[in-house]
Amino acid sequence: MTTTVRFINKEDSWPLREKILRPGRPADESRFACDENPLTFHVGVFVNQNLMTVSTFAPEAPPQSLLALSEEFLEESLNAYRLRGMATDMNFQGQGAGAKAIAFAEVELQRRHCQMLWFNAREGAFTFYEKLGFQYHGEMFELPHIGPHKVMYKLLKSR
Repeated sequence: MTTTVRFINKEDSWPLREKILRPGRPADESRFACDENPLTFHVGVFVNQNLMTVSTFAPEAPPQSLLALSEEFLEESLNAYRLRGMATDMNFQGQGAGAKAIAFAEVELQRRHCQMLWFNAREGAFTFYEKLGFQYHGEMFELPHIGPHKVMYKLLKSR
């Protein structure tokens, strides 16, 4: 089994987002405004040439309460990115494809001098992100039609 990780086009991410993250919901719910930002990038993990994991990384300031964790963030302009639309085909979950996507993206984010990667994590994915070094912030909250979430983040070192 050959696994490759590379940048993909936004349109390539949509079918897997729809299937895994928004099953039965209108297709436009799987398309995000950040997809149109020229600084946004999309990562795909391919197993034997088949796209099995997608993730999107967009420049976006974290919640104000997360910024308040460090005086350093309040004193300077924080270069932060948000992870959106992370999805792995059901047949490949738990096999490391998602971790490979995050590792690939972290290299690119460091190249872009990103200081923080943050996102709203689904309750079912908490353990996955914890294993990758992400921390929780704040209380659990509910996203309509999606379910319980918590903000998670990781501080990155620029290259």
